[in-house]
Order: sequence, then C-alpha cells, then structure tokens
Amino acid sequence: MTTVGQDATTRVVPAPRARLWSASQFYALALGAAAIAFGAVALAHTGVNFGHVMRPGTAVLDFTANPLLGMTEIAFGLLLVLAATSAVVGRGVLALTGAATVGVGIVVLAHWWGAHLSLWLFASDRDGWLFVAVGCATVLMALFTPVWAASGRTVRTASDQDL
Repeated sequence: MTTVGQDATTRVVPAPRARLWSASQFYALALGAAAIAFGAVALAHTGVNFGHVMRPGTAVLDFTANPLLGMTEIAFGLLLVLAATSAVVGRGVLALTGAATVGVGIVVLAHWWGAHLSLWLFASDRDGWLFVAVGCATVLMALFTPVWAASGRTVRTASDQDL
C-alpha cells in the first residue's frame, strides 16, 4: 500500500495487533496443571464411580480427598489453564476462581455446613488452609500483575525488500 503524498518507494505495512501478556498467565498455567495432576491422583486413589462420588475418601499427599473433590480440582485446573490463554480475560477468571477458593476454604475452616461439607468434599482443616492459601495467592496474582503489550509499527521501503 502506497500512501498519498509520499515517495512511491515507501510502503507502510500495518502492524499486527498488540500481543498482551502477563505473568499471571504463567501462574495460571502452572497452578492449573498442578490442580489437574492433584485431582487425577485423587481420582486414581479413590476411584471413579459416578453413582457414589461423595463416598468417604482417602488421604492423598497428606490431604483428604474423595471423588467429588478430585473432579472439582480437575475442573478448577481446567479453568486456570483456560485463563492462561488470555492476559485480560484470564485475570478476571483468576480473580473469580481465587475468591471462590478462599470462600470454600473459609467455610471448611469455620465448620459451617460441617456435616454436609464433610459428606460432600471430605475436606479437613488442612484442606481448608490449602484452599485459603491458594485462593489468596490467585487473587493477588490477578489483581497485582501488570499486563504488557508487545507491538510495533513496521515501515519498509523499496530498498529493504523488493516490491
């Protein structure tokens, strides 16, 4: 494309859209992969029977787990891996999942819905502290990591390349 009023040998090539990225994407990918792995190990130890997902669980890596908690961890991990694909939208997903994780951790630690939560997730106080720690770190990453843009305008002339 030749611009009006310029020498015919100058060609301006539109720059590609700015590529946005953030350190929170790397955090989301790493945490998502770890959550998927942890959930898969929990399902391997407890077994998968969709008729009895809330059955009593077992200890997995010093944390308690049942099939429902393992599936929830896998879903959480998948959300975080999806959040890693976008710098801007991913931060919103990180903030939302982190806040939800903190909320579940607080509910577990405060023993609200004690019998129900114990039946549903087979979660202990140790799990509650893990949920609060991971959730707080996730919210902090979502709120305080900057988003950078990598872009530039390319101007090529006839001397740079053949037209």
